[in-house]
Amino acid sequence: MDLIDNILPTPPDNKQSVLVVEDNDELRQFLETLLLEDYLVYSANNGQMGIELAIKHLPDVIISDIIMPINDGFELVSQLSQHEKTSHIPIILITAKVDQESQLKGLSLGAVDYITKPFEIKNISLKLKNILRRQKKLLASHLSQNQHSKNKFTDNEADRLFLQKLDHILTHNYQDSGFSVAKLISKLGMTERQLQRKFKKLLHEKPATYIRKYRLKKAKELLLKGQAIKVISDNVGFNSQTYFSQSFKLAYGQSPKEFAHSPPEN
Repeated sequence: MDLIDNILPTPPDNKQSVLVVEDNDELRQFLETLLLEDYLVYSANNGQMGIELAIKHLPDVIISDIIMPINDGFELVSQLSQHEKTSHIPIILITAKVDQESQLKGLSLGAVDYITKPFEIKNISLKLKNILRRQKKLLASHLSQNQHSKNKFTDNEADRLFLQKLDHILTHNYQDSGFSVAKLISKLGMTERQLQRKFKKLLHEKPATYIRKYRLKKAKELLLKGQAIKVISDNVGFNSQTYFSQSFKLAYGQSPKEFAHSPPEN
């Protein structure tokens, strides 16, 4: 078989996922067994299929061997770190090579860590937990930042380009009340599942929530400029003025009227 894409047993949706890319059947099955208790596990037995599964499923972490048929681990890292759908996914490389040149090559291409053969089971578990913990901290830090600083959140060029593209799309479409997640999906060229997972890992919220917050941020700017409240809801893409007012108060702790009369000093 060229591709293995089993999930046994099917775990809850809130479990984080790991893609294992390893051409050695015994080692791949060992890793699957090791990880299956705590993670949703996908697996592939060559680099090309690993790339395809990563784009399809957008796992939380990828563990990949380096020496494999079709595409090796270096090529896998290179392609996935530059792809806008997968650029946010951390990749751990498994290698029998301990020379610094090989390790530096993988890290320079975008890998986040190495596991050297032979390895300790505990070593893999700790590396996964540490990587996922770091991601969570980065996301928490991002959430406390201003919307305009989001491009500083990541030093990955593909991620920055994704955020810039997202911002461009919203800037030109937020006033259209018919602009929806479905239309965003179409403009980004992603499936709904891919978009949801990209937002979850990079922005830590759902696309619909992000669009609504973007519109509310624009509404706040218009209120500060003194635009009449009665027209702002239409200008930022809300069909209902009541829903606009409720959403604004939930987001900022004041109704649009209260905000207009006493905006915060900062």
